[in-house]
Amino acid sequence: MTIIEDVNPIDEYIRQFPEEVQVLLQEIRQLIKETAPEAEEKISYQMPTFVLDGNLVHFAAYKNHIGFYPAPSGIEKFKQELSKYKSAKGSVQFPLNQPIPFDLIRKIVAFRVAENQATAKNKQKKSKIKDKSPEDYIRRQPEERQEHLEKLRQTIKAHLPEGFQEMMQYDMISFVVPHSHYSKGYHVNPREPLPFMALANQKGYIALYHLGIYADESLLRWFSGAYEALEIGKLDIGKSCIRFRKMNKIPYDLIGELCTKMTVDDYIKLYESV
Repeated sequence: MTIIEDVNPIDEYIRQFPEEVQVLLQEIRQLIKETAPEAEEKISYQMPTFVLDGNLVHFAAYKNHIGFYPAPSGIEKFKQELSKYKSAKGSVQFPLNQPIPFDLIRKIVAFRVAENQATAKNKQKKSKIKDKSPEDYIRRQPEERQEHLEKLRQTIKAHLPEGFQEMMQYDMISFVVPHSHYSKGYHVNPREPLPFMALANQKGYIALYHLGIYADESLLRWFSGAYEALEIGKLDIGKSCIRFRKMNKIPYDLIGELCTKMTVDDYIKLYESV
């Protein structure tokens, strides 16, 4: 009977290099395991990768150097110590003809562990917070975004046809068709009212969701053309999500006009036809 042993993909990766490089790779691997004992190792982007509350660090061997990838934050934090090495936004090269700075690598890994754990903890805290009102939601956002979120909110409220209702839904400021007008509710969860528009602050942008644009191609063509005519840059849109990355380029008047394009009854008819 032949016993087939599991092959560790990182061992397999390391074995393809000359013995002297294998020794360096194994030492880097071991110090990462010691510094981040709870991290899991795997191959990602064709490189040995350690994961702890998200990607922690990657490393890889090349002809003349070992690449170390501690994310842009790791490079930025230790930019002075790394200044003697060739680096990019999220990577640094350690030449094979020079001593590998193991102590510095250990410090960077420890920083990334603390960073990832803090980020995960903040996400966990935020996930437990349920804003009771749009005002609560906006107050909890970064100060530089609050004015724009509130202005978008008021623009929507001022232009939406009668019948839509503002509420917090799916942790976003939402504008829905209430059960009193459409008792069937949202097919995904009939206990929820039918969503129509939503407003949310995301990491790099403000997101405006409009399910009418997603379902009505003619409305999407109109909006795309009207946006292009403003000459304020390329429209950033995906399915029902319009992304505003530059706060000074939010077309409030166009958003207001978009809100007027579909009544509650129009939307219900469209929703049931899809």
